[in-house]
Amino acid sequence: MANATSGVAVSEECKARFQELRAGRAHRFVVFKIDDAMRQVVVDRVGPRDAGFDELTASLPADGCRYAVYDHDFTVSDATATAAAGEGGEAPRSKIFFVSWSPAAADVRSKMVYASSNEGFKKELDGVQIDLQATDPSELTLDRLAFPFCCCCRCAAASAAAADTAPLPFELRNDPTDSIDLMGISLANSSSGVAIHDDCKLKFNELQSKRMHRFITFMMDNKGKEIIVDKIGDRTTSYEDFTSSLPEGDCRFAIYDFDFLTAEDVPKSRIFYILWSPDNAKVRSKMLYASSNERFKKELNGIQLEVQATDAGEISLDALKDREDNMRTQNNEDNSTQQSGGRSKLEGVK
Repeated sequence: MANATSGVAVSEECKARFQELRAGRAHRFVVFKIDDAMRQVVVDRVGPRDAGFDELTASLPADGCRYAVYDHDFTVSDATATAAAGEGGEAPRSKIFFVSWSPAAADVRSKMVYASSNEGFKKELDGVQIDLQATDPSELTLDRLAFPFCCCCRCAAASAAAADTAPLPFELRNDPTDSIDLMGISLANSSSGVAIHDDCKLKFNELQSKRMHRFITFMMDNKGKEIIVDKIGDRTTSYEDFTSSLPEGDCRFAIYDFDFLTAEDVPKSRIFYILWSPDNAKVRSKMLYASSNERFKKELNGIQLEVQATDAGEISLDALKDREDNMRTQNNEDNSTQQSGGRSKLEGVK
C-alpha cells in the first residue's frame, strides 16, 4: 500500500511482522528501512523475544535513518496497580514504542524522506502507543522508556512524588487524549503536524487568484507549533530577491509564481511550491518541516510543481525552467498515449 503522505509504499511484510510483535508477541523489536530506490518501507531486522534494548540500539546504523518498534515491558506500583495485582502493589505493563531514528551523520535527503513518510508509516501499524524521535544514542536509552506510565500519566506523577523524586518531565493534561510530550516522546494517538495560520491560506489565494504577490515564504513559529507567513514579495520583485529571502541556516516553505514563455512564445505561469531545507539547518528543524510538508501543501489548493532543495543551485531559475519543461514534456507524452489508446480502441470496432 502506498503511503499517501510521501508516496513511499509499505511492504506487507512490515505489517505482518508488526502484528506478530503486537498480537503474537513473537518479537521484541522490528527495525524498518526505506529501500535504496526510496520507494518502499521494508523490514530490516527482527529481534527475538529475548533480545535486549541494547540489541535494538546496536542494530541502528550511525549514519543511516531507520524506523523501529520496540515492545517495552515494565511494572507499575500505583493505586491502580495495587487494586489489579493485590498485595504486592505491582502489575506488569507493556507499551509499544515507535522509534524514528535520524542520526546527524545521515544523508540530508534520507532524513527528509524518512521524516515525510513517518506519519503515513505509523498509520499502517495499528497499535503503536508512544512515539520517540532520536538523533543520537543519548536520546535512545532504556532510561527514557523505563518510567511508570499509565493512560493519563497522573499515576506516574503521584508515584514519583511518593518516592520523593523529581517530577517527571512532561506536562499533565486534563484530557488524557491530549498530546503528551516528554523530552521528545509524544503519544502516537495525537494529531500529526502543526497548526496552519489562516493568514497563510489568505496570502496564497491572493497570489494564486489575484496575482497580488510574486512569492511568499512561510516558517514555523518559535515554538514549532504553527506555520505562519514569513515574507511576501510583490509582483515587481526579482527571482534573486526571492532566493535571498531564504535563510542559509534554517528551513522554509515557499510559493513562487513563475512566469515564462513557451517555445512558441506563448506566455504561461506555474505556481511552484518549494521545501527549503539547507544543509546548515538543525536536524530537528529539517524533520519538523519535512513531516509537516504534505499536510501544509494540501491547504494550498492550486500548486502545480514542487521542488525540494538543500542548496541554492537546486532552486536556480534554470532549475525551475527545467522542471517546467519536464512537466510539459510528460504531459504531452501522456496525452499522446491516451490519444493513441483511444484510436486503437476505435480501430478494433467493426
